[in-house]
Amino acid sequence: MDLRDLAYFRMIAELGHLGRAAEALHRTKPALTKCIRRLEASLGTRLFRREGRRILLTEVGEVLLRRAGQMRALVDDTAMEIAKVADGSVGHVRIGTGPTVAEYILPDLFARVMQKHPKLTIEITVGLGNALRAALVDNRVDVIVSTILPSDGDLFSAYHFATDEVVVVASPRHPLVRRRIGAEDLLAYKWVLPDRSVASRQWIDGVFATRGLRTPEVLVETGSLQLLPILIERTDVLGFTPRSNLLPGRIAAPLAELPLEATTMRRQIGVLYRKVPDPSPALMKLLQIVQSTNQVLSKDIAIHGRKSRTARLSGKEVAKHGR
Repeated sequence: MDLRDLAYFRMIAELGHLGRAAEALHRTKPALTKCIRRLEASLGTRLFRREGRRILLTEVGEVLLRRAGQMRALVDDTAMEIAKVADGSVGHVRIGTGPTVAEYILPDLFARVMQKHPKLTIEITVGLGNALRAALVDNRVDVIVSTILPSDGDLFSAYHFATDEVVVVASPRHPLVRRRIGAEDLLAYKWVLPDRSVASRQWIDGVFATRGLRTPEVLVETGSLQLLPILIERTDVLGFTPRSNLLPGRIAAPLAELPLEATTMRRQIGVLYRKVPDPSPALMKLLQIVQSTNQVLSKDIAIHGRKSRTARLSGKEVAKHGR
């Protein structure tokens, strides 16, 4: 059945007169007659009966009129939903992220999304390093919020909203605390580090390798924010964590930084998504929210009260797809 035929049928049924329906629809009577014949042919039964100058619905016609109204409402609802999906205010975005970002950045971002677009739903996957990028390549997530690596530009669209620093940490009672130290002093102790797929692990290993030193002896490999400070605080092992995690009230607040320029990793935190011609409207809406709030988000990873060095998003790719 043609939706236009159903619309004409409803008008004829409501007015009970072919001539008046033709005037209301700006169509000819023969055109509306053909419309009724098409519907009756498709259903195999009559829809109208004559009573004087009026045409009345048959029992089947009454059923079709009810259904036509429901179908019209469904079409209207569908059009409204599609319009909302098309502009990104309704949809679903799958975000992949590391533990620190999940703990301290995503809650604020989620609150802003809910405030601006309450019908936009979010699914969050917490992972590490290469696993996140593999999920993005395999279309298991739509976007990742993580450290941006130099090689990411080859596969993904990328921009950053903040700069963070990752530092060596220890128990406040550790023998190296408040001492002048060099990189070689750190190798006298065992470490708690993430696995080798994580950028920060690769970087800290490289610090020692480029100096002709052995890489740290790893006692425990873990990406758990909760486990890392517990293991370090109670022992003499060392760790490597974002300095922002040492802020008061945060997970690694009980730990002490071992300040050493050579082992301070400066990294870009940003957003990565697949290079596709038409990213989903919901994803682009999320990226626009990140762009509009990047200064607020960057404050969430401020370094011990100092304003972190941030770079404003250019927005070129967001604007390109968001028009």
